[in-house]
Amino acid sequence: MVIVASLATINEHLKSLLERTKTHVDTPSPQPFTVSEAPGKGLGVFASRDISAGEVIIRERPILLLSNESGTEEHNYDPGHLLRAAVASLSDSSRRKLLDLKNAFGNENGSDKDLLQGIFTTNSDVAILGIGDVELAPVKSSAVFAPTIARFNHSCTPSASFHFDSQQFAGAIRVLREIKSGEEITISYTWTSYTRAERQSFLSRVHFFDCTCIACSLPPEFARESDRRRRMVTDIALNFKELSQTLSWDDFVRRVEDAVQATHSSRGRDPTQPSGLSAQRSAVTSRTVH
Repeated sequence: MVIVASLATINEHLKSLLERTKTHVDTPSPQPFTVSEAPGKGLGVFASRDISAGEVIIRERPILLLSNESGTEEHNYDPGHLLRAAVASLSDSSRRKLLDLKNAFGNENGSDKDLLQGIFTTNSDVAILGIGDVELAPVKSSAVFAPTIARFNHSCTPSASFHFDSQQFAGAIRVLREIKSGEEITISYTWTSYTRAERQSFLSRVHFFDCTCIACSLPPEFARESDRRRRMVTDIALNFKELSQTLSWDDFVRRVEDAVQATHSSRGRDPTQPSGLSAQRSAVTSRTVH
């Protein structure tokens, strides 16, 4: 693992980093998935057995981490130069894993600089230095988790979520709902609270693809209803404490049940037909919205 940050940041967080990375990552073995061809997407991750909601199916440390402070006025470094130097410092094995990843930005000039920046931007997630250290301020960083986490494809109705496990200094994938053996496991590359137009714009601008997932393929009238429900869920999430204190319990539960109707088509049902209360409550637990 190579970490690129200012000397002050490294010195500030070195003790914590050494403590959190001195042991092996706690990750399931054998892994409950395989990496194989996903039609129209390149490689993807598929369940090799039924997986229950809440399972963490992989934890993986970054092979390369670039602190976001490098572009600030205080630390005005050339990110391209730092990235090339960092890649040159990787082991041969880690460098091969990095170069095997997808580059969604192309490599028009054929230069190593364009190639590395394209791969890094395509496959980077957020890692945080300093989380778990009460006395230290967190430093957000862009990190590449390879060879596995970078292979999870996107869906606006994801079956899993990515988060950074600060205690183990590793990226982690947690399952949001039951996944059947053979089903592709997806995460979201954008905010699921966004409307379809907002998601499409973000994914096209940042990740250079047009999403055709089930939520983005809904007919216009159902897409508008999906957008409305997503906004309802977002409103509840942002105002949860206030709503729970000002509404009666029945009204509060009814508000939540109305908001989570978005699970219909992600579960293979007709989006015009209501689902059972159990499915709605499952949706609240999983936070899967569409």
